[in-house]
Amino acid sequence: MAETAGVLLVERSSTYHVLDATSGNELQGIPNPSTDTFQSLIGVIAVGNIFLIYGGQTLEAIDASTQQIIWKQEQFDAIKGLKISDDKKMIYVVQLNSVDQSLATPVQALTALDLKTGTVRWTFQPPSSQASFVNPQSDGFQYSKGILFATICMPDTQSSCARERLYAINAATGNALWKF
Repeated sequence: MAETAGVLLVERSSTYHVLDATSGNELQGIPNPSTDTFQSLIGVIAVGNIFLIYGGQTLEAIDASTQQIIWKQEQFDAIKGLKISDDKKMIYVVQLNSVDQSLATPVQALTALDLKTGTVRWTFQPPSSQASFVNPQSDGFQYSKGILFATICMPDTQSSCARERLYAINAATGNALWKF
């Protein structure tokens, strides 16, 4: 559930219901672009006058006032985590595969999208194709003052998570500032 511009967006089954926050009257129904899977998160976030609906392979930006789709990204294999920049201009998505290239085997990547247009600004992929982001929906992936902090699990021949690395990533460029 999210609220902005006097409008409440509530998910029920396969539909998001747009309600007038004051009266509770339904203004519109929006089909849910995805269903919950073990690989992907689903949800909705209000950013300014925009609702972001995400799940599975899709991330949609919807104008809260008109309930019209502003843009849609459908190139993800699965969304694992999502953060918004402090200035509300960028969306950071931890996802399977990369929207920049087609890959035979799914890998995890961090992609920065422009909030107004949905345009990909950059993609950061861990150094190993089998590396994975740790808890990207919660404490393993954070944004603070222009820096993204991401914990990445590095595999070896004996374990899928032999060692963890904490990366500090420049949120404007996608370049790694440091790792620990």
